[in-house]
Amino acid sequence: MTIRLRISALALLSALGVAAGCGSNGNEGGGPCTTGESRTCVCPTGSEGTQICPAEGVWGTCTCSGDGSGGNSGDPPEGSGGSQTSGSGGSGDPPDADAVASVAACIDTLPDWAQQNASSAGTETAIINAIIAACDEFAPAGAEWQTYCRAHLAGAIVAESSYDATSVVVDSYAERSVDGQTAYDPTVGLLQIRFSSTVRDFHDNGPMDALARIGCSFQNVGSQDEVFWATGANQYLSMMQEPACNIAFAAWYYYIHATGNGGTQVTYAWAYCNGEGVAGNLAIGLLSHLRGPAGAIGADVNDAYVTSIRGYFDGCLGSVPSPHPFEITLQPEPSKYCG
Repeated sequence: MTIRLRISALALLSALGVAAGCGSNGNEGGGPCTTGESRTCVCPTGSEGTQICPAEGVWGTCTCSGDGSGGNSGDPPEGSGGSQTSGSGGSGDPPDADAVASVAACIDTLPDWAQQNASSAGTETAIINAIIAACDEFAPAGAEWQTYCRAHLAGAIVAESSYDATSVVVDSYAERSVDGQTAYDPTVGLLQIRFSSTVRDFHDNGPMDALARIGCSFQNVGSQDEVFWATGANQYLSMMQEPACNIAFAAWYYYIHATGNGGTQVTYAWAYCNGEGVAGNLAIGLLSHLRGPAGAIGADVNDAYVTSIRGYFDGCLGSVPSPHPFEITLQPEPSKYCG
């Protein structure tokens, strides 16, 4: 089994909290649900919203109205980078029907076992909506990148978890010693994010408003130490397993490094947001996710991880342009990826 490092560069800022639209409802966990069931949830502003169970076992996003929170209609706030190209799945409005159909068709090209996992777990609708919303926010500039991003994420989920949203992988790094305590820091969910790196880096550097629009809300609960980040996955596991949260964090992580970690020296998220990003490509973003940003420097773009996702990507597109989208140079976009 490949060890996925994804280790954060800094330990300087505040710790993560989670609001009800993503993995909790008041003081309750995400938990199972029955199709059509509804409940009250908490919007990013603190007001109440409504959460519907669109498919057995998986709560949908928190729908907030009347206070401007959680919405994906109209123009994005300045600096958010939200492209608003097709109507994402992160607002109270349903995602664009053509976008849904294209992602569903992409999933239909994947191996049978991945398709079965997506449908049998009752998560396919939530996954499709999250992919559309995450690409709406984090795909590189250009209308074609909405298509490329959706195909990339659909294929990457196969490589990472075989569409098992509950997947938890405890490797040696997950149980490292931190200040005399044993960590609990596994890779989690559809795209195998890690609390101490993917989630922490977004918390410290990413655009919170974009995350809310995708359907995953979390709040600052004050400064925490290394022990918190090394052990906090246990407290926030259900949040990390939510498709909207898991896919949002990972999409941001892929693309901030795809657009900024292309140099001969590693560029971490904090440096990118300080204007130090170096143009890269999606293959670099994939390897930054797999190995941590430092592990992508000088790495072979024909690495087996990249080529496996590329195969699923090509199958989704059918006709693949040249140069291949994984090899297109992507310029830094701090206004999109930095909070």
